[in-house]
This record gives sequence, C-alpha cells and structure tokens, in this order.
Amino acid sequence: MTPEYIVKFFSRTEMNEATGCHEWQGAITSTTGYGKVYFDGKRVDTHRVSWLLAHGDIPKGMDVCHRCDNRKCVNPRHLFLGTRSDNMRDALAKGRLNIAALTASHYTTLTDEQVRDIYRRIWAGEDRQALANEYGVSPTTVSKIKHRQLKRYERLLEERA
Repeated sequence: MTPEYIVKFFSRTEMNEATGCHEWQGAITSTTGYGKVYFDGKRVDTHRVSWLLAHGDIPKGMDVCHRCDNRKCVNPRHLFLGTRSDNMRDALAKGRLNIAALTASHYTTLTDEQVRDIYRRIWAGEDRQALANEYGVSPTTVSKIKHRQLKRYERLLEERA
C-alpha cells in the first residue's frame, strides 16, 4: 500500500458536504450497490479497501460496516468493524433489512420447468437481477443455476446439456 495507491484510491471519491461521506465514483456493483476495485490481486468492496488503507488488517470473520448506511461511502470515519450478526442487527435496527423478503426468497422452491427456464434465459443473455426478481430468488441462486452449482438441480440441468 504505497502512498501513491492511497492518493489514487481516494481521488476516485467525491465529498458529500451534507453527509461527510466520501462517495466512490468508480465501479459500483449493480446487485449490491457497493463500489469495487482490484486490490492485492482480488476484486474487493471499496469500503473494505478504505478500512485496510486507514486501519490495517480486517480480522477474519469481521465485516466492515457503515455508520452512515451509504454503500458508496469509503470515509474511514464512517466505517466500523462488526461480526456478520452485528451487521445484520444494525441493518434491522435501521430498517434496512426486509426479513419477510429474505425468508421468502430463502425458502422459494423452483419447479423443474422454472429451473430450465432460468438456465436457458440466463445463457441467452437476460439480466440476472431481473430473473431473480421474476422468480423470487436471489441473484446468487440464478448464477448458481447458470453454472450448475446447486446439487438439487444438477441432474435436471445435465439432462438438458
């Protein structure tokens, strides 16, 4: 982490005078809304890189959380470390976590025909998030269907190969 890298990283932010947030102006992931950058050979969330640059290592199993709830913010003063449980409790307390939607999505069971349809359409170039919304599953589930990573659908998709 050279001084040049630190300057380059923070030069890709814009100060929001009203909130004090340093908002990332580079690549933003459409599914999560978090900034992304290559760091140490890996694609990493920008708020995690900001923490690393300002404070050093992130202990294993810890999340870098936002006090400001602005996913684009990389201001080290707006970040804190917490466990995944801490992060979820914080999101719930601030009204950012929809438990009903998460539960419904987690327990959605797709029919064989729906799985085949998702598989065909994602490979045809349709948007992952749009398919996830249509079928009531997560974008991760759509990706796992695409790459045949869900054991419960593996045999079904092999039949179609």
